[in-house]
Amino acid sequence: MGLLSRRINFANRFSNSEFQFEADAYVLFTTKTYLYLERRFCRRKSFSRTSRAGIELYHVFPFDVELSVGYRYLYFSPNKVNIYTGSLGYYFDDYWLSFRPFFVNDLNNGNKSTFTFIGRRYFVDSENYLTLRFGFGSYPVSGSTQADFFRNDSKFIGVDYQFYIFDKTTIQLGFLYENEELNINTSRSRYNFSVAVQKIL
Repeated sequence: MGLLSRRINFANRFSNSEFQFEADAYVLFTTKTYLYLERRFCRRKSFSRTSRAGIELYHVFPFDVELSVGYRYLYFSPNKVNIYTGSLGYYFDDYWLSFRPFFVNDLNNGNKSTFTFIGRRYFVDSENYLTLRFGFGSYPVSGSTQADFFRNDSKFIGVDYQFYIFDKTTIQLGFLYENEELNINTSRSRYNFSVAVQKIL
């Protein structure tokens, strides 16, 4: 058994438009063990990642503790970036807490790391929730260009809310604020807004 989802993203930045194609799959081995697969691809290289792939294995242990180990691969022609990750999650009542590190091996920009924390409150079911996330580090979790890897550090905090708008149709509204240190004398603030609509089949 498993679950497959496909998405098309559109963005416009600096007068450039970009389509990104995504596919995610969850392969269920048992009720407590599953595999996550992802693939993303852009036909142009203006500001989005050219190509991305990932794999992650999850297992739920006693007391509702979930552990995972995974790998992500980014390709910016002609550079390749290897990302090693994992997660520690805990479910209790209608809440989920998660800690996730990212360790990046980039031959051109050196080793980088980022640490993220997530708290989520579920409401009607698993598709209706409020999420708070924050973290810090040099890996650009919200970045979309190769230039985002040329920074020293960042701190970020965000919130998103997903809820039903029609039967089996949800909308997710998100906001993420990020303060980036580009070098010892330069920093910038980044504001990310997102809207996503999902049809549950």
